[in-house]
Amino acid sequence: MVITARGRNAMDSLYAARDFRVNVLRRIQIIQLGGFLLAFVLSGLIFPVENIPAGLRWLSNLVQARYYIVIVRDALLQGAGWPAVRRQLPPICAIGLVFYARRVAW
Repeated sequence: MVITARGRNAMDSLYAARDFRVNVLRRIQIIQLGGFLLAFVLSGLIFPVENIPAGLRWLSNLVQARYYIVIVRDALLQGAGWPAVRRQLPPICAIGLVFYARRVAW
């Protein structure tokens, strides 16, 4: 009887660990998908940032992909070169430093 009780406890802990992993993986997937869609929609890749509602336009300033899209369009596709890149680097660096500082402080 003692062996079956230990075996049952072991099986219960395995099921609990499996459920925990599934829940964590599901949450990670939701966060990644939400972050990707947020960056994809608010970056100006699908439609111009000027067409985003004014209430959400400020949020697109916090998305690094927005500045990357501008760099790709201006510097690479239109041949604007480094002057176009230079204007977009400060916001990208500022956002990167904020995330880096949060990570180091945490």
